[in-house]
Amino acid sequence: MDKRELLTLVKEQANLNDSDAQRVARAVLLTLRSQLSRIEVIDIDETLPTDIDSLWHGGWLQMLMTSLQSLRDLDKDEFVEQVRESADLRTKQEAEDIIRTVFHALKIAIPYQEVEHITNDLADDLADDLQNMWKAA
Repeated sequence: MDKRELLTLVKEQANLNDSDAQRVARAVLLTLRSQLSRIEVIDIDETLPTDIDSLWHGGWLQMLMTSLQSLRDLDKDEFVEQVRESADLRTKQEAEDIIRTVFHALKIAIPYQEVEHITNDLADDLADDLQNMWKAA
């Protein structure tokens, strides 16, 4: 799966235009990235198609904010709120729907082994609900 296919999947499932699909995909992926171990971030980076890098890494400001977020684990509600704010979404429900959509697209884009690694990385007291959201996508 390349970036165009990933964004098309997000766009169609969430009924968005191209720029909105890119904005929400980037917000979800950067927030997810902030919650994963450094090793897992590198592993996923190595398995993602090259053109998806811009969504996974973002710009320098987004990378700085992601680094600051990674200093603490977010629970599901905090994760959803972070995505809602970053993606400029109106409601918590809209953010949850977008998160599930992007999670689903990412799970298609990366090897199954990396899907399992993310599942395991999200397995702690704070992230259990977030892990369940990832599994359900």
